[in-house]
Amino acid sequence: MDVIKDSKLSAINMGYCAVQWCKNENGKSKSKIDGRKFLRFFPMPKDPKLAKSWKLRIGRRPEDVTTKMLVCSDHFKDEDFANHMKIKLFYHDKMHIKLNSTAIPNTDSETLELSKHFPSVGDANSDSPGPSKRSRKRVRRDLASVKEFIQEQEIILEARLENPPVDADIDRSTDDLLSTATSFSEDDNSLSVSTQTDLCLCSCTCSADRISQSSRPKLASSQTDAVAQYRTALPTVEIECQDYDFETSTSSSTSSQSESEDPDYQPFHGDSEQCWEELEQGKGRRTTNMKQPRGRPVVKKTYPISWAIISLQQLYLLFQFCLDCGSRLTSRAARFSGATIFMDYICCFGHKRTWCSSPSYHRYTHINSLLSFSTTLCGIRFSSMKHLMQLCEMPFISKTVFNGHRKKWLFPVIYKMYNDEKLSIMSKLKFAGKLSISGDAQYDSPGFSAKMCTYTIMNSETNEIIDFIVIQKGQYEGELEKQACQLLLEILIREHELDVEIFVTDRHTGIGAMMRENFPAVYHAFDVWHMAKSLQKKLTACAKKHQKVGSWTQMLVRHFWWSCRECKGNVDLLIEMFHSCLFHILDIHNWGRRRKIHSQFGELRVGSRPYPTRPVLMKQCYHTQHCHREGREIPWFNVEDEDFKAVFKIITGTKFTNDVKKCSKFIHTGKLESFHSLKLSYLPKSTGFTMATTVILTMLAAIQNNTYLKSKSKLGSYIIRQWSRANKEYLIKERTVYDDTTFKKEILQKTFLNLSRKEVYHLNISPYVRKPIPKTFHGKSAPSREELQAKKQSRLTQSQKT
Repeated sequence: MDVIKDSKLSAINMGYCAVQWCKNENGKSKSKIDGRKFLRFFPMPKDPKLAKSWKLRIGRRPEDVTTKMLVCSDHFKDEDFANHMKIKLFYHDKMHIKLNSTAIPNTDSETLELSKHFPSVGDANSDSPGPSKRSRKRVRRDLASVKEFIQEQEIILEARLENPPVDADIDRSTDDLLSTATSFSEDDNSLSVSTQTDLCLCSCTCSADRISQSSRPKLASSQTDAVAQYRTALPTVEIECQDYDFETSTSSSTSSQSESEDPDYQPFHGDSEQCWEELEQGKGRRTTNMKQPRGRPVVKKTYPISWAIISLQQLYLLFQFCLDCGSRLTSRAARFSGATIFMDYICCFGHKRTWCSSPSYHRYTHINSLLSFSTTLCGIRFSSMKHLMQLCEMPFISKTVFNGHRKKWLFPVIYKMYNDEKLSIMSKLKFAGKLSISGDAQYDSPGFSAKMCTYTIMNSETNEIIDFIVIQKGQYEGELEKQACQLLLEILIREHELDVEIFVTDRHTGIGAMMRENFPAVYHAFDVWHMAKSLQKKLTACAKKHQKVGSWTQMLVRHFWWSCRECKGNVDLLIEMFHSCLFHILDIHNWGRRRKIHSQFGELRVGSRPYPTRPVLMKQCYHTQHCHREGREIPWFNVEDEDFKAVFKIITGTKFTNDVKKCSKFIHTGKLESFHSLKLSYLPKSTGFTMATTVILTMLAAIQNNTYLKSKSKLGSYIIRQWSRANKEYLIKERTVYDDTTFKKEILQKTFLNLSRKEVYHLNISPYVRKPIPKTFHGKSAPSREELQAKKQSRLTQSQKT
C-alpha cells in the first residue's frame, strides 16, 4: 500500500496548518484530539486527483493552494494512518507516521467545518485562544445560511450545465474586466488601487444597486427569493451608552479582555438562534449595565448605527460566491476611492460585477462626503484625520477632495443656517428697547504675529452671539482690535438700528478713546473679570517684595468683586466700598469718627485726584462678627509699614480708581471668553486658515453657543472638585452636559439633501469682510528664488568676504 510520509519542516517552510480556521503550528502546538499524543504535518500529495480532493477539504481557493502547504494530523481519522494500531500501542517521539494513499482531510467539503470528534477552534485545551465565542457563533450562523443558499441552487446549476447562459463578456479576461470597470472616484488623486489595506469602512446597507442589471441572467423564483434574502440589509441597531467614566466588572465570559472593557460591548446570552430571530424582528438592542459614577448623572444617548469598520481580509471571506448565481468566484480584486471600496469579481459562469461599499450622490460617494463633513463639524483637522487613517492602515480622501466637499456643500449650509438665526435675533432685539452688549477680540495666533482678528459682540442679558466681523492686516491701518470694534458697532447701531445703551469691554485704551469720540451716547463699561485680574496681577507683583501683601491678595480681589456686585450701579458707593478695605486691613472696622486715620491717609494720597475721600455712604464694615487679634494666621497691617504703603498706592491710584468706576454695572464677559474657548476647538491658533474658512467656522461656533442656551440642549449637570491655579486651592465647580449632536445632524441632513438635489448655494462672505483682502498683509511682492539664493549668506561666506 502506498503511503505518504510526514514532513520534517525546516525554518524556510511554512510552519502553520493550511486548513482554514486551524491555528496549529509546528513545534509549538499540541494535538487537540483526545488520546492522540502526536501532531505531525503532511505535505500536499503529488497525485493530481488526490491533491484536488485535499484542496476541496482545506477551505481555500484551488488557485491559492501551493505544494509547500501542509496539513496537520488532527484533520485525519485514526484509520487514515497506515500503522494506526502500532501508533496506539507503541508510540514514541521518533516514530515515523504515515498516511494511506487514499487519506483525505477529515473536514466537511461544504461547510468547511471539522469533524465532530475534533474540538472547535479556541477550545479550552488549545494552546492558542482563537476567535471568541461570539465570533464562532456568527461564523457558524453565516456558513449555515450560505449552505442553505447553495443547496437551493444545486438543481438550478445542474440544469444550467446542460444549457449554459450566453454571455457576451464570458471570453473577456480578468485584466480586461478590471481595466474597463466603471470608476466612481471623485478625484484622480484620491483613487488608489491596493490590496494591502487591512481595514475599510462599509455601510450597513450594501449598495447592491450598483451591480449592473443588464447582464444578469433570469433567475428562478426560488433562486430570486434566496438572492433577495441574501441581500437583505441588516436592521438598524440602536445602542444605549453612557458617557463619563466606566467601571468594568469582572465577568466569567470567554470574550477577550478588549471586548469586556468596551462600554458598548454586550455578549449574547442564551440561544443564538433566538437572538438572531429577535434581531431580524427589530427587537435586538445592545445595552450596557454600568455603575453610576458618584456625583455625575447617567446620561443615556440612543443613536442609530449605519456604518461599521471591517477588515479587508474578512471582507474577502464574504466574496466567495457570486451574488447572482451563487457559484464560486474565479477572480476578485479590490480598489479604493477615498474611503470607499469597490470589489470587482468574476464567477465561473462569467458574471462580471462590481460591488460598492457606499451609496453615491451623482459622482460623490456617501462615505467620503460624510467623513469630510463630520470631520469639520467635530473640529478635527485634515492632517490629524489623515494621520489617524495612516496608522490604522485605512484609506482616506485627499486634501483637495476634503476641501472641495466643505466649500461646495457644507459651508453654504452653515452660512445659511447662521444668517437665518441672526435675522431672528436681530428682529427680537429691535423691539427689545435698551440693550446691554459686550465685545471682545480674538486673534488667530498668540503673541504679536497675528494676521487676522475676529471681534464678537454678545448680548449681556441672554448670552447670545449677535454678530462678529473678521479683519486682516493690510485691510485697515492701526490696531486691529480697535478697527474691528468700531466697524462692528457701526454695523449694529447704524445699519441694523439697534438701541445700544451699555457696551462692555476690557480695559483697552484705544477702544475707550474711540467710544468717547464716535459713540458718546453709549455708556462704555469695563468688564469686572478683567479688572479683578488686573488687580490680582498688581498685588502678586507687589508681594514679591512685600511678603505680607501676598497673604491678603485673594481677599482683596474678592472684596473688589463684592463691592461691584453690592453697589447697585452707584459709582460713589462703589468707590467707598472698595476703599473700605484699607481700613479693614488695619484692623479698623468703624472709621466714621477716626480723624487721625483720615489725616494719615491724606499724607499718603497720590495723584491729581486724592483718594480715598472722606466716607459719606459707608462708615463701617458690613461683616457681623468682629475679627479678633488672637488666633489669626493672617497678620494685620500698620499705617507706617512699607507693605501697607505699597497696597495703598495700588488701590488708590488715579487711573485704576477711574477704571473701577466703570465697573458699577457689574457685567463681566465670562460667557464671551467661554465662546472664544469653544471657537478654538474649530479654529486652533496653531493652524493657519483662510478668511472664508475662519468666517464659516466662527459661524459654526456661534450656532453651537446659541444652541447651548436652549433648555432642550441641556442634558444634566454634575459637581466636580478642581484645582484652581489662581487661588492655589481646590474648588467646587458645576459642569453642565449639553447635547452637541442634534444641530450637527441637522446640518448634515440639509447638506446631503442639497447634495442629492444638486442645489449649490453661492457663498458670500462680504457682510463679514467689508474690504478686499490683500494678497500680502505686509505690502511687499515676493522676489524670485534666484534672487533669494544669491542673497543667502552663511557664516563661511561672510568670513571669506571679511
